[in-house]
Amino acid sequence: MTILRGILACLLVIFSFSVISPPDLSANDYELYIAQGIQKINEERYGEALKVLEKALSMSPNDPEATYYTGIAHSRLGEYKKAEKLLLRTISLDKTSMNAFLELGSVYYSTGRCDKSSSYLSRFISRTDNESAKQYAIRLKNSCRKEAKKEKKSFKLNITVGGQHDSNVILEPSNPPSGLERRDRKEDGRGVAIIAARGTIFKTGPVKLKANALTYNSVHGNLEEYNLQYYRFNPAVVVDVMGPVTATAGYTLDYTLLGNDLYSRVHTYQGKAQVKEGKHLVTEGIYEYKDIKYWDDDLFTTNSLRSGHQNTFGLKQKLYIKKFCAGIYGYADFKRAEVRYWSFDGYRAGGKVCYKIIPSLQVKVSGEYNRRQHKDIFAGFTAKRLDKMQKYYIGFTYKVSKVLSVIIADTYTINDSNLLDYDYERNVAGIFLKAGVL
Repeated sequence: MTILRGILACLLVIFSFSVISPPDLSANDYELYIAQGIQKINEERYGEALKVLEKALSMSPNDPEATYYTGIAHSRLGEYKKAEKLLLRTISLDKTSMNAFLELGSVYYSTGRCDKSSSYLSRFISRTDNESAKQYAIRLKNSCRKEAKKEKKSFKLNITVGGQHDSNVILEPSNPPSGLERRDRKEDGRGVAIIAARGTIFKTGPVKLKANALTYNSVHGNLEEYNLQYYRFNPAVVVDVMGPVTATAGYTLDYTLLGNDLYSRVHTYQGKAQVKEGKHLVTEGIYEYKDIKYWDDDLFTTNSLRSGHQNTFGLKQKLYIKKFCAGIYGYADFKRAEVRYWSFDGYRAGGKVCYKIIPSLQVKVSGEYNRRQHKDIFAGFTAKRLDKMQKYYIGFTYKVSKVLSVIIADTYTINDSNLLDYDYERNVAGIFLKAGVL
């Protein structure tokens, strides 16, 4: 009996613990958070998904499922650096997580790192049995390959020739040097030839040295004194700072001859930070310092008074979606010249839209508003000059072949100035043939 009572007592203790002890809810909470996170991702409520998935991850930081889906939420929100870190960790926790290879390939594709993207996509393609996901990965990889080929083409050379009709010939429409020029408005036709080259001179790791060069020559039908020779050279160092962030430091030399006489020279020092916010969206912050020199000649006898320097701050937003592209920008300009009335504070704001109507035909439309308040009163006037300029552009580009295009374009400018001599309208229409030599 004593032995029987002991056994009964033990069973009673065990039973009481099993009844009294509360159930372990943490496992149920974890599964609930994972399920909610997946559901919210499917509903494209990525911010909400991230909140519950981070709770699951904090409960089980070494669980590959929580790590994977938290990485997915960050990726969908465009937080690629965080997504990359979590997806790499997923693979280290579970070597068989095929979807992590696919998602990581997608993250690298979105941030422009095609070599890494192709590597992870290839692993996914070779191991998955999901045919639709495999086809998606193949398309993504092929797209990356095309991008890589473009990157490898280190040098391009284009030649453009054409003609324009100008209803009001002005050398620098945003900053005309002489009131007399406004009183003697003349229209004319001109032939134009442009040679443009660009290429990657050197590349090592995340650093590239790029260069652009351009020459522009115009020959007028009647106003031979306005024949122009313009040259530009622009080397720049581009650094992939991390992930989608790129920094650029560059220098530009602009040199202009009017007829056979020196007209202007501009040294520009530039800095730019670019953030690629996903596959379709890019934001740029820009700063420029210009050292500007003008020379006097028979046509513009006081041109040198405009020499000085200019600081420019700007912000751009660009959007690219298949056949469609768009952009908006804003700039603040602060010019200081040898004489105060050629100094000004101003700002520019504008945007553009382009659309591929058919594979061989694209249209581009743009507009800009430019306001400039000069710092002092011009000689012979009683008020400080204030210009409010509107500029509109429409252009059609038709690709005859891979290397040959026809461009028809029209630019219309309205300068509303409080000084009558600087108040004008201008229309420039032209047709060009552009050939890709290299």
